[in-house]
Amino acid sequence: MSEFTHGAINGVRSDAVNASTVELTVAGRLDQAVVPRVGPMFDRALEQRPARIVLDVTDCHYADAAGIGLLLDLHRRSRRAGGRLELRAPSARLRRLFEIARVDQVFQIESDARTPDPDPVRVIGTARPPG
Repeated sequence: MSEFTHGAINGVRSDAVNASTVELTVAGRLDQAVVPRVGPMFDRALEQRPARIVLDVTDCHYADAAGIGLLLDLHRRSRRAGGRLELRAPSARLRRLFEIARVDQVFQIESDARTPDPDPVRVIGTARPPG
């Protein structure tokens, strides 16, 4: 698995084309400072043209308007390409932010438990804030 650390994407694999599922992880904050560095990772995921993009936000504890805007853009672009975006296991705080921003009905949210996926999972990267 590749990691997004210290402002650089290292070793992002792209050997599987048209993967049915792309899984990404965002940890820490998804805010204006991180969006420019996470955006290219989302672009790489969309280039795979997956049926599903699963964004694991288990360890993402905060999103600001820029972060929510990036998620909405990923959702819109994924749907246009015939796929769907699913958010996995947002914290209660992140769910509340989605409610306040009124995007909780836009995103498809998976339960906290991981469910086995019969399709192969393609891990593109992990987003971690610099630190």
